Amino acid sequence: MQPQRAGRGLRVAAWVLIPVGLTLLLGAAAGITRTGVLDRERITVAGDAMQPTYRPGRQLTVERIDEAEIRRGDVVLVRVPGRYGGAPVLQRVIGLGGDHVESRDGTRVAVNGEEIDEPYVLRDKFGLAGPRYDVTVPEGRLFLLGDHRANANDSRYFLGEQSGSVAASDVRGRVRDEPATALWPLALGAFGALLTLVGVGLGIGATWPVGAPGLRMRRQRAHTGCRRGCAGAGSNAARSNREGCTGSRVREALFGLGAYVGEVLVRRAGATWVDFEADQRSYFGEPTGVRMPDGRVWNPLA
Repeated sequence: MQPQRAGRGLRVAAWVLIPVGLTLLLGAAAGITRTGVLDRERITVAGDAMQPTYRPGRQLTVERIDEAEIRRGDVVLVRVPGRYGGAPVLQRVIGLGGDHVESRDGTRVAVNGEEIDEPYVLRDKFGLAGPRYDVTVPEGRLFLLGDHRANANDSRYFLGEQSGSVAASDVRGRVRDEPATALWPLALGAFGALLTLVGVGLGIGATWPVGAPGLRMRRQRAHTGCRRGCAGAGSNAARSNREGCTGSRVREALFGLGAYVGEVLVRRAGATWVDFEADQRSYFGEPTGVRMPDGRVWNPLA
């Protein structure tokens, strides 16, 4: 009688958890669509060229944007071929295509004849001026400066390369100041997936109640090795072994379902599984990960 009650309790729990989990997954999908959270990436500031605005070690959210959405004053993540060893860097947009940008004293900056207010700039503590410049930004390109002017290797030092500008197409995204709550769809989806998987596991467990009539022979055929381990050890040991085998079957089913769900999500996003390089394995702590259509890589298990 007790095994029947236990099986019934597992089924009830499964009937509750699976619908709740699926509902949360649907809510997460709607939230992801509305907030565009999949169009963002998390980065860690590595250098000090953007101090005091963004200090080394700070976590930032970068959102993908079109070239037409870039505005003066935006802080962008840009990867410039031939510069910075190919690494992406953070810099602030000072001039757009067609703008006249100049600094007559190496300190104050004027755009199209008007001096701009830059409260975010960290000046040299010794009062030393930077290089002077007077350029017109080519169309489709950007003039970028770091906020820590005394320690930023920015457009001022590449004036011989199209007036120091970079192509707007080299911008990977714009820094978005947002609280952690903006990532709620991902957390909600993870919780919904967890509830769903637990519910499925309980449902599987309910179909294999310990001691249920007619299942003993099936267990014997499926878990011959497990049962042999307890042969002659008494009924309590045999019962414990059967429960262990059942738990193993449940874990295998849950693992398989989780792998299937993960594969579906990766393919729906148009991504592919890749083997990480040495530095990526060290950073993510995993040997493999996912490469998105735009070239970004990430660890879905993080």
